[in-house]
Amino acid sequence: MKLGFSLLSLFMKDVNEMLDIAVENGFDSVELLAEGPYRPDEMLGNKEITEVFHSYDLDIYMHAVNVDINLASLNTGIRKESVKQTKDCLDLADEIGAIGITAHPGKIGRPEKYLRDMALEFLTESTHELVAYAEDKEAKISIESMPERFSYLGNRAY
Repeated sequence: MKLGFSLLSLFMKDVNEMLDIAVENGFDSVELLAEGPYRPDEMLGNKEITEVFHSYDLDIYMHAVNVDINLASLNTGIRKESVKQTKDCLDLADEIGAIGITAHPGKIGRPEKYLRDMALEFLTESTHELVAYAEDKEAKISIESMPERFSYLGNRAY
């Protein structure tokens, strides 16, 4: 059985230090949160950092950006930017040799069924676009199931 952990617990440490801790403690895999210094806009193309992941015998997974990201947004501009940033995460996952990335499904703060249904439709469209984008990538994308809270999507059957 393989055992891994989220690097969120070591978030502001250097990449080498985080991965060293994982290896020293017998972990087989890690999940990198693509936030802060590990955002795609900070890391993409920076071989000095991205190549580090290839020098460890660890399965790498990635959690896509999630601060202010909403793949189901009713606001077209926010939704498109959310898809773009998630695509950037897929590109980064490819650079670091990640097996897969997880993205949050989005949220809606309104109770009206027609608006929630619309948000779910937008989430479906966003997910299809991301799956198509990921087709020629090594990393596969998954949508995270969320806690059952009013505003979250992806937390129960409709």
